[in-house]
This record gives sequence, C-alpha cells and structure tokens, in this order.
Amino acid sequence: MEKDLLICNMSGVYERMYPVEPKINMTDISGTNCYCDDEAQKQIRKRLLEAALHPPIRLLDSGNYHYLSYIFMEMIEEPFSLILIDNHPDTQAPGFGDILSCGGWVRYGLEKLGLLKEVYLVGMSEAHKKEALPMEDGVRFIDAKDIMKEKLTKYPVYLSIDKDVLSVEYAATDWDQGDMTMDELSDLVSAIASSYTLLGVDICGEKKDEATSLDIEKNLMANTNIIRALSR
Repeated sequence: MEKDLLICNMSGVYERMYPVEPKINMTDISGTNCYCDDEAQKQIRKRLLEAALHPPIRLLDSGNYHYLSYIFMEMIEEPFSLILIDNHPDTQAPGFGDILSCGGWVRYGLEKLGLLKEVYLVGMSEAHKKEALPMEDGVRFIDAKDIMKEKLTKYPVYLSIDKDVLSVEYAATDWDQGDMTMDELSDLVSAIASSYTLLGVDICGEKKDEATSLDIEKNLMANTNIIRALSR
C-alpha cells in the first residue's frame, strides 16, 4: 500500500477492500449518508485532526461521501483551483437548509471557501451537465482532451476523482456511470499531475450497497491504476 494514502472508512466497504491497512473509522458517525449535518462535520474534522494524518491522496468511500472533499479543501491555506473528474457536477442547491451534501459540495465550497478561486468539471455526460446550469461564477466544463492542450489555471490544484466517470467495465459504484475507459482516466490524471502543483487528491466511488467480489476487484484495480497514474 502506498505510504501517502489516507483511507476514510465511512460505510465499512474498505474493510473488504483493504482489510489490513490502517483507516480512519467513521462508520459510527450518524448523519453522514449523502448529507452531512453540522454535528457530523464536527466529528469528522475532529477524527481527521486527532489522526494527525493528512497524506496527499485520500480514499473517500462511496460517492455518497464525496462531500469529504470540501472538508479537506477547508485545510488549504492558499488560493487554489479544484479539478473535478466526475460523471456528475455536484453543484446542486441544497434540498433543505444550508446543508453539505454529496450532490452539492462544489457549490457549497464556492460559497464558503474564499480561497477556492476556480472549478473545472471534467467527464460529465451531456445530461448531467444540464444539472449544473446556470453555471456558477468561476466554474467551467472542460473536455478531457483539452486538459492535454491548455493550461487551465495559474493556481495550484486540488484534484477530486469519482470513479463513476468510468464505464461499468472498469468500476462499480452506487451511482449511474459514464463511459470513460481506465486508460483514458489514467492518462488524464497523469497529465494533470504533471502539469500542476497538487495540494491534495481524493478518490471516491466505491460500491457500498451489495458489492460483489467482482465489484471489489474492479474498484481495487481502478484505485491502484489512478494512484499509479499520479506518479507516472
């Protein structure tokens, strides 16, 4: 296992995937599935700080907990950009109150984090792009091929990857999936890692609901390939 990896165990799925690796266990915190209430946020922050472990690569469990990206971005102390590789834009307005959610953490970050200057959304299907309209200030859709050709930002980057961008051949998630191949995602991640200063990277998209052995195997391989691509 890579030494610079932090495993955030939210649902228990990592007990099957990485049984012997150290994890930050948060399975007992209530109010975390899809939505993260204020008390849950406090508990999550407390455990992350107590662990004194903030490696640059984080595994975030299912996409239901993708809002953990926001909590990690809170720790950044300089202006930065977010590059999100995902089949969904995660810019939804909250369904109720001012609550942090897996479907709205990008919008939440833009509203709460003054140091988050730009957001680049990569890999979304055309149908899901419509969910992000009208676009927030500082948010752009980017085609994967354009990342290879243009310098997107002058700021260092926080990179967040949801494996639901991959075809079902390469990953098994709890959400509808895109059509990207593993090679395409690996090349994309490698290009970003070689072009920008990365302040942190996270990976989510595990299948927590009724995951089969084949699902686990696919996702382990996908995680391994993504991590390798970061240092290619």
